[in-house]
Amino acid sequence: MSTTRWHSDRARAAGGLGTSGLGARGPGARGWTDLVLRGASQVLLQNNPLCGAVVLLALAVVSWQTALFFLVGCTGACAVALLFAADQTLVRSGVFGFVGGLAGILFEVLRSSAPEHCVPALALAFLGGVVLAVPLVAGCSWLLARAGLLPLAFPVVIVFWAMTAAAFHRDLGSLASVPPIGPEPGHGADPFTAGTALRGFGNAFAQIFLRADPAFGFLILLALLVSSRVSTALAASAAALSVTTSWVLGHNAALVESGALAYNAVLTAVALGGILLALSPASVAYALVGSLLTGWVHIALSALLGPIGLSVATLPFVLVTWTMVLGSHHLKALEPLPLDRLGERKRRGAGPVRDGLRRSRG
Repeated sequence: MSTTRWHSDRARAAGGLGTSGLGARGPGARGWTDLVLRGASQVLLQNNPLCGAVVLLALAVVSWQTALFFLVGCTGACAVALLFAADQTLVRSGVFGFVGGLAGILFEVLRSSAPEHCVPALALAFLGGVVLAVPLVAGCSWLLARAGLLPLAFPVVIVFWAMTAAAFHRDLGSLASVPPIGPEPGHGADPFTAGTALRGFGNAFAQIFLRADPAFGFLILLALLVSSRVSTALAASAAALSVTTSWVLGHNAALVESGALAYNAVLTAVALGGILLALSPASVAYALVGSLLTGWVHIALSALLGPIGLSVATLPFVLVTWTMVLGSHHLKALEPLPLDRLGERKRRGAGPVRDGLRRSRG
């Protein structure tokens, strides 16, 4: 889900790896640690090892197995990228690692509930997903750069679909249930309480890591705060806006509480609000509008993909963010940042403000 400086000067790669970086014989122990931590932070659209450390700690607190498979997938994807001599700027920033890491989390989620006969196929799908992450990230970054776009989490979506279809190709129908958006006919609506809103807010962050655990979600919010106050404020606003909108529209309280309608909105707000667009009141408003549109697109894609057993994953975030970045080129109130300037949160009329992509606080 990366918004790193894909085509920046390698000497200014975010944070660098110093003497423990990527040499001719590969990264040392410190280099590997840095790669993994940056990969963990990239899930939240940051490039900050400290943020990644908090993410990994949060994963380990709620499930050591989930943390372990994230580490395996992240390390494996980085190793494949190094094996094929991928661009060092991409490797250092953690963009390969975060795709492999999320593949590891998906493997753990599916493994815990999969029929026993599906586990071997799922393990092979996980291995394939880790390898597939490398050409996907490299190829998408090269192709989309011509339109001034980043892959964001699109490689994650493809890997998720490939893993799911490969492991459950005969049982996709069993994964096709789409929860009702509103109360089911003939049943009273579940009460929408303050507790519903609070749990929905927390799960908006937990669902980014395929979990429904509000406490874990607040730890993820803390990880984001470690990296960027601006991103944290936008993410919290998007989550609160999503929950409030669901309440106004009368959405199923259990669905709202799960955070399933909000996590894509959170990512969209973070991406548009000062990372892909210069930070300004207009870009903040644009980001929040984008977060609302993401919820609508999520519902539409769920109806389309649910019958064939595929999750929308982070596709709503990707499609809405791409659309709004392209649109911003013809909206004078907004300033899209060129790819070689990503990581500099530039205020209109002011100098650059460093953010989490450059290892400082937003």
